[in-house]
Amino acid sequence: MRKIILFVLLLTSCQSSNAVIQYTGEKSDLETNYQAPADTVPPGFINLDAAIEEIGGILSWLIWSNNIVIMDVEGVTIFQRSMDDDELFFFKQSQVFINEEKFSELVEMTREASERLNAIYAVGDTIIFNALLAGRRVLSEVIINSVERNVSNGSSTYTIKISINPGVRERNILQFFDYVQTSSGNRVEDFTVIESHSEDVQNPYSFVGASVQIEFSDNDTMEYLMLNIPSELSIGAFQNSMRRIRISEGN
Repeated sequence: MRKIILFVLLLTSCQSSNAVIQYTGEKSDLETNYQAPADTVPPGFINLDAAIEEIGGILSWLIWSNNIVIMDVEGVTIFQRSMDDDELFFFKQSQVFINEEKFSELVEMTREASERLNAIYAVGDTIIFNALLAGRRVLSEVIINSVERNVSNGSSTYTIKISINPGVRERNILQFFDYVQTSSGNRVEDFTVIESHSEDVQNPYSFVGASVQIEFSDNDTMEYLMLNIPSELSIGAFQNSMRRIRISEGN
């Protein structure tokens, strides 16, 4: 289980804010050290929370030590800068204002992640994940090559063939599989690797493919296959990169 520092979620009106503040004492750094003496927000700055709400919450932010960290819609850090940078940040009455031009850049950076998160994929599509592999930040490409259904003795067994590039540890293969949503609305999570393929048995990060099975009642069919980034390949504790693959009625 990951050890996570206690965070306090700031609330606004009827919805939770996009900010998570790390507290190191009785008061936050934001309250004690970053009060602006002026009443007027400088030109070119916008309220960070209001701007994020306006774009549908596809960004979020937190204070980590003396830095403001901004994350994309999947919880991956895309920007980090000291709170002392007055060219980018302005603080007033416990509110954070950000340089509007920089904010626009960050929005463009997260749009691709938002599209990947909201997409509905098909068998054979290349699915991209931001991943941390052997200490390196990489784009992991995953393809569900085929999904085959076999009905026998009152149950449906689905065999799913997956390919992964670059290669991962053998245990990571199963961790990409989150759950199946069936046509009746059931959620099934009991996946089993029946065969895996390595390009180099001497290299632990060389597993590039596998066949995985899952079984449920024969009067139910697979509607969606849900994948996610394995926790040990995630870039940060907040990352959620769910991917949805629609399975055709013929399977």
